[in-house]
Formats: sequence, C-alpha cells, structure tokens
Amino acid sequence: MDKPTDKQPRKYALVVFAGFSVMLTTCAFIVSYGVYRSLYKQWTEAKGTPFTGSSTALINLVDILAIALMSTGGPFAMHWSKIYLPQAVVITGGWVFVIAYILSGFGKALWHFALAQGVILGIRTCLAYVPTLVSIAGYAVPVSQSSTSKFGSRRKASDEEAAGSKRPWSTTAPHAQNDSSRNV
Repeated sequence: MDKPTDKQPRKYALVVFAGFSVMLTTCAFIVSYGVYRSLYKQWTEAKGTPFTGSSTALINLVDILAIALMSTGGPFAMHWSKIYLPQAVVITGGWVFVIAYILSGFGKALWHFALAQGVILGIRTCLAYVPTLVSIAGYAVPVSQSSTSKFGSRRKASDEEAAGSKRPWSTTAPHAQNDSSRNV
C-alpha cells in the first residue's frame, strides 16, 4: 500500500470544500425561491411589473419547473459525467447559472422568469448537483484500499473490477481508482 503524500489530504480537503460549495449554492437557490415568490406576489398587485395580475399558481410554476428539471435531468447529467469529466459538467452548470440570472434580469413578463429561473436554472441545478453529489461520495469514504458496499460488507476494489461493475462512480476511495476503472 502506498503511503499518502502530504499533498493528498489537502487535495481531498479542497475537493470536499468545492463539493460543499456547489451543494450549498445549488440547494440554496432552489430552497430560497420562497423569498423570490413572496416578492413576486407583492408585485402582482403593483402596476407595471412583469407579475401584474398573475396568479399564485403561475408564480409557483417557476419554482416547480426548476425542481422538476433538477430531479428528472439527473440521468442525463450522470451520462454526460461518464462521457466527459464530472468537473466539466459542473463547470458547465456554473456557466448556465450565470446565463440564467443575467437573462432573468431582463425579464419583462412572467414567462421570461419561468424560462430563466425555472427551466434554465433547473438545468443548471441538475448539471451541478447530481455529478457533485455522486462524485463527492468517493472522497467522503475513509482513505483505504477497500470499499464498503451499501449493505455494509467489505470487499476489495479488485473484486469489484473483476465483477465487471459498470457504474459511472465507484465506492472505492479516490486514490485507489485508476484510469482503467473509469467507464467511458
């Protein structure tokens, strides 16, 4: 067994911190939509706003779209993470986030906000949340040469490779993975 270098713990700490940051912002924007919703409800009574005369159900549609796309787009995000690196998918999600909020700043009607903050932000959340959630699990397990299955039995990484695992992620510790174990 190779001894971990001094840089490995820092690398793992940075990866876990980056994953925490992505998860915090991803979940925070979805959960904090209630703040937007209350503001948009106030704007329904004011004249000259994009939400003038809109119903609560239409305003809630923006949030519903974002959560639905975050949930249903997971298989696509994981497929893209298998084809490309998960980091590339998460970075793409970051750029989609920037585009969504810039576009929502130009919104003149409710459907503009549904498109920008519902559809586009839902896609962003899916691209950032799902690969981060799955990838960070490899860094959260103890650093060892063995892995633990979801049922608690211990088995070696070589047993999993011999079994022909086709999963896009691995329950083995990140330092135990090699390029041949990644399915492309």
